[in-house]
Amino acid sequence: GDGRSVEIYLLANMIPGENTTVLRFERPSVKPLFGQELPAECHVRLTVRFDIEDRNFHWETKRNESAEHHFDSNVEELQGRAGFAFQPDEKRRLEIWTCAGQYHAAPEWSENLPHPIEASRGMTGHGDGFSPGWFELPLRRGETEDIIVTADHSVPFAVDDSVLERPDVEDSRPADEAFASRLNRAS
Repeated sequence: GDGRSVEIYLLANMIPGENTTVLRFERPSVKPLFGQELPAECHVRLTVRFDIEDRNFHWETKRNESAEHHFDSNVEELQGRAGFAFQPDEKRRLEIWTCAGQYHAAPEWSENLPHPIEASRGMTGHGDGFSPGWFELPLRRGETEDIIVTADHSVPFAVDDSVLERPDVEDSRPADEAFASRLNRAS
């Protein structure tokens, strides 16, 4: 508000040869393209929540008493790091954690989430998602915070920056002056 703004970049990288994605949130050290910079004493914290489904090609996740029990029984908060695991059986485990932020257990459901690709193939076009909680990520100017989403690793691992592809920041800013002007007016 008050004409002030913060630029935050989200870089999503799938690690080659792994069933792991690193979501990197970055607050650049440069002045925002639109609006006035926040004063140095202002703190920025991101809230990130994941909706998860347990589905395959034959069914969608639908919220009901059975689904609520399924997710409640198979989600656990991770020990020694901020995040959660969903393990519906011995062969399937999803872990989501952050390296430096906090995780807050606060279950909630989102209903009728669109699945446009499935709908375009004649399958059910929506499902319900369960979120076990949310992540709080502090972002200071010039810093990054990572969230790791993996179905491969059961122990923490270091994020190797060499596997994270990073586009040029200048290329990610709007080039269209009319679009830039509309964004500026909206802030």
